[in-house]
This record gives sequence, structure tokens and C-alpha cells, in this order.
Amino acid sequence: MADELKREMIAKLTEFADGMCDPEGLEFDVEGAIYWFCNDWHEGGGSDRYSILSTSPYKPAPSHRCAEDESELCGEMYHELVRLYECGGEVA
Repeated sequence: MADELKREMIAKLTEFADGMCDPEGLEFDVEGAIYWFCNDWHEGGGSDRYSILSTSPYKPAPSHRCAEDESELCGEMYHELVRLYECGGEVA
């Protein structure tokens, strides 16, 4: 289930960022946004979001504490995930 959720998030963020940046650098921002979203919004150790967080290939720099500490695009994608998954968006 966590794999399916992560694929869904990647697809939604890729669509969200379409035309906003070079597709070559998009993967790093997508992984960062998903990492920070799952870090901030997981429901505990057994949840899909926690599973995504704990298996993420993305590792933030020691000085980074949130998605906004990454790139501007990463911060925007993080807020898109919050909108979609936590604020009454199309996915619950």
C-alpha cells in the first residue's frame, strides 16, 4: 500500500510541476517534498507515510528542518501534498 501511495504522490507532483522546471532535476525535489510531507504528517510507525519516510532515498542536509529549507519548488510541492492529502483535496 505504501508503494502505491508513493507512486501516486510522484505522479501528482510530476503533474503539478509540469513546465515549472527542467525534468532532469525534478526527481530530487519530488523526493524531498514527499520526505518532508511524510515526516510531518505520518500517523505513527505502522502507517504508509511512515513506511515511505523510513525507506526514502532522500536524506536532508543537517541544517535543513523543513521543505522550505530545500528549493522553492520543493516547498511548493510539499504544500501541494498538504492540500491534496490533508486539507480536503481530491485525495484523503
